[in-house]
Formats: sequence, C-alpha cells, structure tokens
Amino acid sequence: MSETQLLIARKVATEPAELTPVLRRLQQRIGLDPYTTRQRLLGRGLALLAKGQPAQLDTLAGELTPLGLQLLRLNPTPPRFAPQRMTALRQSTDAIHFALGDKELSLQRGEAVVGILAELSGALLDKSLKQLLVQNAYRGADAVEPISDQEVYRTILRAKPVLDLYLLSEEGKPRGAVRVFPGRYDPKGLGERMTYSGAGNLEALLELLREMAGSLTLYTNFGLDLLPGCKLKTGGNELPFSQENLASLTRYGWLMLDFGAATAQKYPAPTPASLLAATAIPELVELAGELTSSEPSPPPPPAKPGLPPPPDLDEESPGAVRRLLSFAGTAFGLIIYLGLQGPGLLYGFFKYGFGSGALPALGAGLCGWGGFHFLRLKRQMENTPTSRARSVAMGMVEIQGRAIRRYALVSPMTHLACVYWRLQKFRRDQNDQWKSVGVSSSGPVPFELEDATGRITIDPRGASIRPRHRQEGFPGQMSMLFSGAGSSDQQEKWVEEILCEGATLYVLGFASAPRLQRQTLRERTIERLQRLKSDPQALRRYDSDGDGRISETEWEAARQTEEELALHDSLQQAETSGQGSVRPQIGRPPQRALPFLIAESASEAHLTRNYAWFSGPLLLAALGFAVWTLAILAGFFFPA
Repeated sequence: MSETQLLIARKVATEPAELTPVLRRLQQRIGLDPYTTRQRLLGRGLALLAKGQPAQLDTLAGELTPLGLQLLRLNPTPPRFAPQRMTALRQSTDAIHFALGDKELSLQRGEAVVGILAELSGALLDKSLKQLLVQNAYRGADAVEPISDQEVYRTILRAKPVLDLYLLSEEGKPRGAVRVFPGRYDPKGLGERMTYSGAGNLEALLELLREMAGSLTLYTNFGLDLLPGCKLKTGGNELPFSQENLASLTRYGWLMLDFGAATAQKYPAPTPASLLAATAIPELVELAGELTSSEPSPPPPPAKPGLPPPPDLDEESPGAVRRLLSFAGTAFGLIIYLGLQGPGLLYGFFKYGFGSGALPALGAGLCGWGGFHFLRLKRQMENTPTSRARSVAMGMVEIQGRAIRRYALVSPMTHLACVYWRLQKFRRDQNDQWKSVGVSSSGPVPFELEDATGRITIDPRGASIRPRHRQEGFPGQMSMLFSGAGSSDQQEKWVEEILCEGATLYVLGFASAPRLQRQTLRERTIERLQRLKSDPQALRRYDSDGDGRISETEWEAARQTEEELALHDSLQQAETSGQGSVRPQIGRPPQRALPFLIAESASEAHLTRNYAWFSGPLLLAALGFAVWTLAILAGFFFPA
C-alpha cells in the first residue's frame, strides 16, 4: 500500500465563484465537509486540506485546481535534526560563520537559505484574529482581507521573534540549521550594522543574509498556517520558548522545505523577484525588483467594497404584545402611586374596583385577548406551509434560514455583527434598585435570509422580533474586538438583545413584490437640465447662432430635447423592469390582524409549543375572571 501523504492548499483572499457547487459535489462523492474545507481555503497562508493515499488526493486536487487554487501533494520528511542556537557570528569576504556552541556552521556566498521568522507569544495570531473579527463586523464577510505582509513583519519583531535558518546544499537538501534568539547572542559580528535593540540586530542579520545568500526564502506564517504538528501554544509567560513550541517550529521548518521543493517541481522556477515576493520584508521585495526588472510594479489590487452603513430609519413601532406589556406596566405603576398616597386611597380603589366588577372584567378582557392572540398565532404558524427562498409565493409565508446582513450593522455594546439589536439602559435609584431609563434599537434595517436554495430580503418594519441572544454589561465595558481600557459606570447597566449574523431565524410574514422607486418625468427632466447647465461642452450644442451665450429660444429648444430624452429613458426603464424578474420580499402583512414574526429559533415546533403554554393559562385566567364578573353582576341585579 502506498504511503499516506498530505494535500496542502495555499489560501486565497477571495472565494472562487464556483467553489460552493464544487464543495457540494465533493460532499456527495467523498463526504468532504464543505464548511471546514471553505475555512481552510480562504484567508492567509497554508492549510492542510486532506490526508490520504496519492490517488485520492489527486482526485480532490483535480476538482479544486481548475478554480485557480494552488494545491500541492507532499510526502513529509521527518525532521532529521533541529536548528542549533547561535551564540555569535563573524563575517569574512565570502562567508558568514555562525558559532553554535563548540561548533561552527558557515554560509558561503551564493548558497541558498530558507528562513522561518516566527513569533512565539501568540501576538501575531491574536492580531490576525482581531483584524478579521473587526473587518467582518464593520465591512462584512465578503470584504474581509487577511493581515498584510508588512503587518505580519512588524508584529513579529515587536513581540517575541525567533529566526530559523536552513542552509541548503547544491542539491537543495538541508545541510545545517541555525536558530537565532534576538538579544541572546553576541552581535558584534554584524559590524557597522549592529544596533542596541534585539529586533534591530535581527533586521541587520536578514539584510546581511540577503547580500550574501544566492536566494533567501523567508516564511513568516508560523502560527497562522494550519499544518499538522505545527500548532502554537499560548497563554503563559513560560510557553513562548517552551520545548513544545520550539519542536513545533522545527516541524514547521521541515514542512516548508518540503513545500518549497514541491513548488519548484510543479510550478516554473521562480525568479529572485517572485521568490522574495513571498517574504514579509518590504526591503527584500524592492531590491529583487530592482535587480530583475526595470518595469514599474503593478498597481495594488482595488480594495474590496464593504457593506454600506445602515440607513437612517425610525425605530420600529411596538408590537401588540409589547403594547399590552406597556399598558400592564402603566397600571402597575398607578397602583404603586395610589399605595404611596395612603392606604385608604388604595383600599378604596380595590374595594370599588372589585365590588363593581370593573377590575375582574378588565382582567378577563386582557387575559382573553392575550390568550386568543397566542392561540391565533400558533394556528397561523401550523397552517402556513414552509417555503423556500427561491420558490416563495406571494401572500402569507413562513421561511427558515440564516440571517445575512445587507448593511454594516454592529451592536453598540458587544460590537457583534448583527441584523437587529435592542438596548435597554438601567440606572440605580435612591433605593439601590435598577430603574429603566431608556430603550433604543437599530430600527427596521432590512436584511436577508439564506437557505439551501438562495436568499430573500426581509423588511422587519412592524415585526414582532424575538431575539434569544441577551447580554448584560456596563457602559465602557471591553468587548472581544477591542482590548482598550474603558471607564465602566457601575451605576448604569445595559441589557442588549441581538439577532447575530448567521443566526437561524424563523420568519412568518407576507411575501410581496418590492415597490420600484422610479423618478417622475418632471424629476428626470430637471436632473438632465441641471447636468446640462454644469457641462459647458454639452451646453454648446444648443448655441445655434454661435455667439457664445444661450438665448431664451435656444434654452427652450434644449429643454424640449432633454424632456424627450428623459421620456425615452423612462420608457426604456419600464420595459427593462417589466421583462426582468423581481424577487419578492417578506414584510408586514397589509391586514393588521395577520401576524408578522421574526424569531431566533431552529424549529417551528419550539415556537408553537411555547405559544400553547402561553395561551392555555391566559384563557383559563380569562374564564375565571369572567365567572367572577358574572357572579358580581348577578348579585347586583338579583340580590338575595
């Protein structure tokens, strides 16, 4: 049986257009998990995609390589030796001599070197993760960009760097290795390049290697690359330079040697410029460009467009249940007020309220309304078939899927990407009790719901929104995205409810065609005339007598011409929109009696079960209050 090998993928920043259908096909054929595979293909650096027999790996690579992905099959070489710690160095005319304890290893001019510039405290991993989280929150998942080479290089030098150097023979095999700890060797051998900082001496050593070596390939993604046996452990001061992390760094170095050899065999031999362009040192890239080409460097790729900011919308009006709770709270506050005025007034209120039957009748009405409301909602959900985003019909529908943002909406307290948030603020009163001082929300910001068939727009205006994610905190409290210290006010408390992006939502609402916002003919004409006035070249076309000014007659002719062009544009837009298919959107039903619900729930059964629990006790309470009211009325009209 052939030996088990590794299939290594070089990650890409932008997802290929046909990646999703290919992953679904591979899931059906070989059981490949599409979610994990997508995560290992997107981002920065290298990742282990699969492990198995060469024939199986070639089949997988054959499906993904046409998408523009770079995949390499490796037979990993077990580390034959580990780099030895450098204690000093010296220079000669044609070599750099590294002192390794009682031995010496020399790099002759023109020899090839592979370097691993690593950071062992976890600062690079932490910075990369925070950058991805912030970009995802404020720009959207489609506009996330991995950390740049320059940021990687600076982060490594500012933390706890280590440099491993593998000296290659003429056959491309490692003949020795050096491990450099900044500040733990005698830097006098750097000569005039020597500085008073460990990071500065490390940069000076790299510059010296660049001048002496025939080729220098520098890898800087240790801790970011997802490769077997190369995990970086963090969390304590004793961990960065532990034997376990140093052993992982050694395995990573030998994997990079195998990766470089496999790359040279499968792809054309790189020029010095392209070879050094993979490094994280801007100076090396610039020098290689000067040596190999005089052509100007290509412009940087355009930045990915992020999500637009949320529109300025009014907050949603409270739903029926929230209005009922508000009324109940007002009534409870009135009772407390009467009690504070004196026990006699409160006693008279209850005596005449219950004696006349007004309060039992009010209780019967409120409980009956609430019970029938939840019962009607439960039956509406049970009687509405579940639709798919691609084939949703007009009218009342229910649909389930993942929440996807259309705008860069972020919760104010936890800074999480979301499609809706509600924030309630509390302050301590004189009795050290929490008192609500205000409620705010994101408002009815539209978002999309995604299922296996596609996406559909949700307009949450007027919906009853039921989030499950609830978080309590204090103003100025640090979030997971920002580590700066905040001034926490212990006298104020925030309660945040959010619908996170990616959460599973259940939506019961009305599907309809969205209204197309079209300009009137007058608006189109005014817009064209304004553009005409601001364009002297276009205005000159209507100067029929050539005197350099537009007379009233000429301006009237221009107005008529622009009005005809505006009418032509309007008719063309109407024809185009009539031929195209308009995707429906789900929003508030036209009849207020019909429900509109957005709930964070994985199943309809969970919601209907809860509504059954609500409606049953409320209807029983309404029946009890009604019997009580009838008994009072019977005693009033038919006294004993």
